[in-house]
Amino acid sequence: FKDFCSWHFSQMRKMCGVVEEDYSRAFEFTCKESFSEGRSGAFMFFSADQRFIVKTTSKQDMAALYRIVPKYVEHLKENPNSLIVRFLGAHSITMYGVKLYFVVMLNVFPKFSLSERYDLKGSWVNRHGFNGNSK
Repeated sequence: FKDFCSWHFSQMRKMCGVVEEDYSRAFEFTCKESFSEGRSGAFMFFSADQRFIVKTTSKQDMAALYRIVPKYVEHLKENPNSLIVRFLGAHSITMYGVKLYFVVMLNVFPKFSLSERYDLKGSWVNRHGFNGNSK
């Protein structure tokens, strides 16, 4: 198990009111898992208490997060009402000789029952629009 940028992410957890012991214990129990419906095919699951979301990521995405994390944390300190995702941890684990990278994010809807959910990433694949000139 490897913990990336542990000092910066501990600052993020503190800013979000997450107690270190709660963060560590959040994944001791059965969690709700799912595979991404997106192109990445990432594995994603929620902690048992629904407070946290864990998502696998690529080595390249992990490296990009690693590069920006100091400025990311500083931005959120200066802009606490920002709507960008709250990354609370970045980790890797090696299982059966395969290294998996994953991030832990704060779930903004842990206590809400949603009637609808939208994925806003967008895609141009097999998407067509009306350009105003067609009949």
